[in-house]
Amino acid sequence: MSTTRRLAIAVLPLLITLGGCSQIQEAGSKAKVCTEALALATFTPDPKDGEKAQKETQETGNKLHELAKNVGDGDVSGAITTLGNSYVDMAKQRVEDAANLPKWIETKVKQLDALRQACL
Repeated sequence: MSTTRRLAIAVLPLLITLGGCSQIQEAGSKAKVCTEALALATFTPDPKDGEKAQKETQETGNKLHELAKNVGDGDVSGAITTLGNSYVDMAKQRVEDAANLPKWIETKVKQLDALRQACL
């Protein structure tokens, strides 16, 4: 048996193992980002204090956008970005307006479902 062949036989299991580790790390990273995004998305602004609600809603949107940058899965990143955009858009509106919040919550629920599906 040639030296090259022996080396290939010896290195192949290591390469397979390292490839598997990479996939496990990616899945772990995806799960972590999904968990963080879902936790952030539980935030719903309190319309009683419009200024505070607007600020917190904007901050949540910004945090979601940062998370979206940290995941390699395009579907997950897209779902998180869409959700973050929803928070940023809501922050630009008057959170305390009774007409805005219910519609936004309905939209957020649909976006959360899309995120859950992407995270599976």
